[in-house]
Amino acid sequence: MIERLLESWLNKANERSFQYPFCHLLASQGYTVVHLSRHCGMELGKDVLALDPHGVPCAYQLKGVDGGRLNQSRWRHEVQPQIQSLLNTVIVHPSIDPDLPHRSILVINGELEEEVFYEIENLNLCQQRDGYSNRKLEVIVKGQLLDGFKKLQSDFWVDNLTELKTYLEMLLEDGKGQLPKEKLSRLIEAALPFEAQGEKRPSQNAVAKSLAGCAIVVASAIASFTNEKNHVAEFEAWTMYFGYALAVSERWNFDPKVIKSALEIASDAMYSALGRLCDELLERDHFVEGDGISDSFVYRVRMTRLLGLMGIYGLWRKQRPLTEDQESRDARDVFVREWSKKFRKLIQLWGEHAVPDILAFYFYYRTIDPTQDQVGLLVSIIQGILQQNGNGQGKLADPYYDPERILPYVLHLERNRLHDSFVNSSYTLESLVHLFVRLNYKQTLKELFPALTRMWYHTLEFDEPWHFYMYRIKRESGCRRTSEMQPPHSWKQIRARADEANGNSLPPRLKVFPFHYLCLISTYPHRMNSDGIRWISTRLDEMGLG
Repeated sequence: MIERLLESWLNKANERSFQYPFCHLLASQGYTVVHLSRHCGMELGKDVLALDPHGVPCAYQLKGVDGGRLNQSRWRHEVQPQIQSLLNTVIVHPSIDPDLPHRSILVINGELEEEVFYEIENLNLCQQRDGYSNRKLEVIVKGQLLDGFKKLQSDFWVDNLTELKTYLEMLLEDGKGQLPKEKLSRLIEAALPFEAQGEKRPSQNAVAKSLAGCAIVVASAIASFTNEKNHVAEFEAWTMYFGYALAVSERWNFDPKVIKSALEIASDAMYSALGRLCDELLERDHFVEGDGISDSFVYRVRMTRLLGLMGIYGLWRKQRPLTEDQESRDARDVFVREWSKKFRKLIQLWGEHAVPDILAFYFYYRTIDPTQDQVGLLVSIIQGILQQNGNGQGKLADPYYDPERILPYVLHLERNRLHDSFVNSSYTLESLVHLFVRLNYKQTLKELFPALTRMWYHTLEFDEPWHFYMYRIKRESGCRRTSEMQPPHSWKQIRARADEANGNSLPPRLKVFPFHYLCLISTYPHRMNSDGIRWISTRLDEMGLG
């Protein structure tokens, strides 16, 4: 049954759906993946670039044929022009010597019609006749992909009834809504070796193989979201995978090199999803979904999310080596900057779940606007939390409540009352206060201070560092620490606390990836804490992004 499910997914997959599992398959065979395409018009013209085990550059063109056959008409009108570019243009990438001849490979999730097979043979003979024997087109078809994926999945695939049911439920998602993170987390946790078999810990090879197989689980489980071009869901799914890859490395204290390829491919997937989201925003005239009247209730919630994601993307672009040509690079940078400025007033504190997105936008916005707007944003969010949850109020939900869960209560569509109380409490207020203290607005803080001292500040503490990455942890794996601002409240003491930036509560290996920390708390808002926010703010300052 599992093999039939795997084949069914591969049959229906488009090139984006099987791109990341294919890259993991290459990595498991000793290849080094150096580039993945976003599948847009401003790329390198090659979907995947890799170095084979002997250091030979390889360029791959991926095509989805719905598990059927690549026919002659599609070959001639769509594929062949791209193959000519694949064969005859040099690879332009900083990791590859352009003078080296490269292998050219077409990858399809189906078969070749006989006529296409002969056309490819003829193409290769012509290349050889003209003295270009090294410019041969190789082809990987569905059977080869399926065989490779089966070998990866043999040790990892969910085989208990509960998680198989979860996997089937994800396959039946329409792909238009929010990513079901709890379901996906259960699949990932079932696919990775977090528990020892007896007294024996897993080997490094077993962990590397399980991560490659887990990528197939993720890619196939979110196929409906990929097909619907739900870029936010794709970003969240690969962010979760990235986090769990770090978790299994922290769990067994392996050399980071063991998971290097898995992290790099996941990172490319995260960044590419944000890039495609940016491209979609660039092309749209408005951001209303469905009926304008009914959408008005959630419009600002959506825009707050988008502003946060574009904040992460804008920051990441400032540090990540880009493969775009200069004109395309400048155009996208200008768009992110101007779009963020235009819609910044739509940010809404609808719940503490939104705070990581608001902070991601804040960190980006302070790099493009030197005015007092950034200060005003922090003050307004602090005041918003105090007004909604201070003075005996409890209107603002904690970070565990995502839009889908809390909006029925906010819009009075749910008759039952919430069991949780948010009165005089906050998970995110301390982080915001520490950032504001760093700006040195002593008088403003003095005015807010009486209300701040009446609040309870919650933080989740973990028994093991790797528990940080889990979407949900068992009660015995951590506890909630509640504190309040204790006197004396001298400015020197407050400032010293706000300036501390070691990130002591963060897992050690996460600190290598500052932008990914922002991605993780954007996907897991309940993992945000003041330790992490002080650390990321300082790291961004050190990178020249303050």
